[in-house]
Amino acid sequence: MLDVVGERLDGLVLKGLPKEKTLEASLEAYTKPSLLKLAELNAFDVKKSWNKTQMIEVIADSIKNSLDECVSDFDEKQLETLKGIANETAEDTDLQSEGVASAVEKGLLYVAANEEDVSFSMPAEVAEKVSEVATKNEPVQAKADSVVKEDSRPIRTAPFSIRSRRKKKVQQRIVNKIGRNEPCPCGSGKKYKKCCLA
Repeated sequence: MLDVVGERLDGLVLKGLPKEKTLEASLEAYTKPSLLKLAELNAFDVKKSWNKTQMIEVIADSIKNSLDECVSDFDEKQLETLKGIANETAEDTDLQSEGVASAVEKGLLYVAANEEDVSFSMPAEVAEKVSEVATKNEPVQAKADSVVKEDSRPIRTAPFSIRSRRKKKVQQRIVNKIGRNEPCPCGSGKKYKKCCLA
């Protein structure tokens, strides 16, 4: 499953998901070199000498201004995959598509990876736009059939993880250790070493 994060996305993969579901918070999770790479891929006017806050401000504004155009560039299948990621319903096979990598490169989708799994995060403003464009592109009959389903279920913007099985941490019981020369807990009055330990 880590094939999604190939050499193409090298430098755009986060170590952890953003704390908030906003574009600015998502960009904040990047390092300065990653922000420079994102700006270079999208021809955003960012200078290397700027501090991280200035870069985030310019990149976020640029992404917001070109959001309609960027989302419209995706074909129907790619939009469905992105909508599935936003709603946490995407299939594992869909996540390795060209559209996912393209969305990461455009700053619309954020990927965090470690040895165990790959997680995706989509800012709320991007998720809304993807849902809006995907709904417009649906065929008329399918659109009429799905209106009730889409309106009754809000768009989820929580982080989406490919691997649902994670290792559970074993909880250890904390027990006070009884010393050999302490009174026995059974209440006999004898030392523990002469009573229950023997």
